[in-house]
Order: sequence, then C-alpha cells, then structure tokens
Amino acid sequence: MRNPRFALLSLLTLAAFGSAVAETYNIPKNTKVPAVLLTAIDSKTVRVGDKVKANSLSDDPSIFPEGTVFAGYVTEFTPKTKKSSAKLVFSFTKAVLPGGQAVKIEGMPVDTGIKSDKGRTSTDATTGAGIGAAAGVLLNKNKGSGAIIGGLIGGAVGAATSKPREVVIKAGKNFNVLLVKAVSYKAP
Repeated sequence: MRNPRFALLSLLTLAAFGSAVAETYNIPKNTKVPAVLLTAIDSKTVRVGDKVKANSLSDDPSIFPEGTVFAGYVTEFTPKTKKSSAKLVFSFTKAVLPGGQAVKIEGMPVDTGIKSDKGRTSTDATTGAGIGAAAGVLLNKNKGSGAIIGGLIGGAVGAATSKPREVVIKAGKNFNVLLVKAVSYKAP
C-alpha cells in the first residue's frame, strides 16, 4: 500500500509546477492593436532615431495586456519645403509588458488620420472631385461624361492646390499598431 502523505505531496507538487507553467501568447501577423501616442512628434524638431512611445489600448489580454508600452523610433524624415510637405515615418520595435518584460515586435502605425507624406489627405482630392463632378454635370447638361471629366479635373485640382504642411502629431492621438510579423511571447 502506498503512503497517503506521499500521494498528497505528489499532487501538491504537480499542482504547483502545473500552475507555474507560463501561458504562451501567439499574435498573428497583420493584427491591429489599438494604441495612444505618448510622445508628441513635430516635423520642425524631429530627427531620425528619435524615440517614440505609445500605450496599448487593447482590452483583449490575449494580444497585449493593459499597460503595455510600445517603443520605437523615427525611421525616416524629410523636412517641409516650399513645394512639398514634411514626411516622417516611425515604427515600433518592442512591446514592454507591465511587469517589464520586453517583447520584440515589428509594428507600424496605421489608421492614424494623419496627413499623407505629401501633406494631403484623400479628402482634399475627394472634395475637389465631388465639386468637379457636380460642375461637370451642370455644364454638360446632366450627361454622365461631364461628371466623369469634371470629377477627374476637380480631383486633380483639389490635390494640387493644398499647401505643403508640417507634420504634427500630438501626444494622446489614437491609432492602431499593425504587427508586420507574428509575435509570440510567454506571459509574465
């Protein structure tokens, strides 16, 4: 007959080691993680290599736990000129979990609503196209070809007439971090 104390001790040991095994999280490529920018970025002062930080806003702990900080840096910068807007690109290279564990990532900001690299949004061209299409219909006596021609001309004018801009992104700006590669890490 086996010793009941040994059996109880074995069960307790197994339970202790079983609960100590860290859960592994696998986040697929192209996952978007909601985030808020912690570092203000201004094209008047930014330089390649400047650090950028953002907080995860994900309420899904299987992605990154609440309190995770994304850290990265400015990878490209072109200052504003008389003819073109400033351009800057930044990316995220690690996620720092609340306990301090750093996880290597390749992430880029998306869904920012920030002006494009030419300082224009699609709204500039879209508004011009809409106005051009309406004018084309009126001038061409309600024919579809007038709308098409007017829309093309209006879109081009709308895109071309917007002024070059600086890029200013304030801390507190919400966006998504797109994971360019899959991420795998063990829970702390």
